[in-house]
Amino acid sequence: MPSKLTEEQLAIQDTIRQFVANEVIPKSREWDEEEKVPLDALKMISELGLMGMVIDPKYEGSGLDFFTAALVTEELAKGDGSLPLTIAAHNLCCGQIANFGSEEQKQKYLADLATGQKIGGWALTEPGAGSDAGALKTRAVKEGGDWLINGQKMFISNATVGETFVILASTDSEKKQKGITAFILEKGDPGLQSGKKLEKMGMRSSDTSEL
Repeated sequence: MPSKLTEEQLAIQDTIRQFVANEVIPKSREWDEEEKVPLDALKMISELGLMGMVIDPKYEGSGLDFFTAALVTEELAKGDGSLPLTIAAHNLCCGQIANFGSEEQKQKYLADLATGQKIGGWALTEPGAGSDAGALKTRAVKEGGDWLINGQKMFISNATVGETFVILASTDSEKKQKGITAFILEKGDPGLQSGKKLEKMGMRSSDTSEL
């Protein structure tokens, strides 16, 4: 970890602090009471380049290093804990595609995600499997040139507002964790639907639902 922040990092930190003071803190309680994702705030965050913080600029991201991204997350969390949770779940989706997707997939999905035109989600957890990824019950079977995915995900952040999801499914149950494959699905794909938004004790303006 660097001993002191660079001028660029200080400028970014100051920008986020001002945004939080003006646009987040005055509205945070209302968001929490209404239990709704603040889409207007996410639009402003997109304009600040924060929906694709660590994504390469060639895919419309900001190209920040992880330390600077952590600074941004810390400043946002000072005003509202739900907001960085929503962005973190979104960036899990972005990061998986950026790090492991094909060039065709990166070209197709990343720009819309990095600019906030679409919200992303990442779906691993299930009713009977969370940290134990090898216990996944969601299965993906290839039929002709397509994959048929059957299963249920639980406690998925951005499930009701997301439009692009990375969903993890078992393609070889005998291999457990090593038999898991990540699939990109989009809102409107046949069979993909979110369940009832779950009630929570905190982080209530970040949606959590079945998928």
